[in-house]
Amino acid sequence: MTHGLLKYSAIAIVLVVTPAAAQSPFTAQALYSLCSPDTTEAKSDREAAETKCGTYILGLTDGMFMMQLLASHSMTPCMPKEAAIDIAKARQIFDNYFKAHPQAAHNSAGLVMGMALADAYKCKGN
Repeated sequence: MTHGLLKYSAIAIVLVVTPAAAQSPFTAQALYSLCSPDTTEAKSDREAAETKCGTYILGLTDGMFMMQLLASHSMTPCMPKEAAIDIAKARQIFDNYFKAHPQAAHNSAGLVMGMALADAYKCKGN
């Protein structure tokens, strides 16, 4: 189960850091730079970098939590193997799920996104 969780966590990481297939990879150095902004930069630039850092980390930890939660309920999604889902596709999946499940509005965004992906990419036989 640990190996499967790592595989799905890796997929979540790719989803989070791959906004478009043509964009270069988001490196650890880039994340470090966002999370450690230069104190000589303008305050608004530092705040924007810190927001991006926090958003990235929250998204990643939400994704890993969701993979663990879904796996514990035998609901792991069968994500496409050929490429990461682009942001536009992921947003459409979320939008469709959210509109179909308005009662989820007060739940964690990570939980709802995870459920949306699990619903959109059900494994055969589930």
